[in-house]
Order: sequence, then C-alpha cells, then structure tokens
Amino acid sequence: MLTYWGYGYNNYGIAGTLLYIFIIIIIIITIIEVISALASHSRKPSTPPAPTPAVPPAPAATTVIHPGTPAKSPLEILNERYAKGEIDKDEYDQKKLDIQRAHTL
Repeated sequence: MLTYWGYGYNNYGIAGTLLYIFIIIIIIITIIEVISALASHSRKPSTPPAPTPAVPPAPAATTVIHPGTPAKSPLEILNERYAKGEIDKDEYDQKKLDIQRAHTL
C-alpha cells in the first residue's frame, strides 16, 4: 500500500490550512454572537423607561344652547364674529356671499 506522508485527503497545502482556520474562526464568532444576543434578550433592563407625560386633550369649542333659546342663523353668527373683530371686512364679505348662495340653492 502506498502512503503519502504530509498530505491528507485535501492536498491544498498552506491555503487549505488557512481556509480551515478561517472557517473555524467564523463558526466560533457566530456561536459567540448568538449566545450574546440570547443573553442580552433575556436580561431585564436595569431602569424602566420613563413614562410619557399625559397631555390632556384641548377643550373642544362648544356652544351651549339653553333649552328654549332659538338657534342662531349662520348670518347672525357671522355678524357676531365680525363685530367681535375675529374676522376682517374682506373675509366677512366673502363668507356672507357664501352663506347667501348656500341658502338660495
């Protein structure tokens, strides 16, 4: 039987040896990373996250209508807003035309 000293099944010399070492290092690094990820996932955080402050909702603009009080027409509401100075003359005229067109349809 003929034997070859110094060769094995893979005759790649130094390149084959370096390849095997590289593959073993990659496998070891992968195992370490998996164990590290599992360990950090199972640990509880040392400090709980700070609770977010609750912000109350802004109060809704509601109109209180008392029983027996007749509802105001859109034109009356527009006149009041103009009288209070909430809207200017141009906006008042435009909205007044819009209201009049809506009621004629």
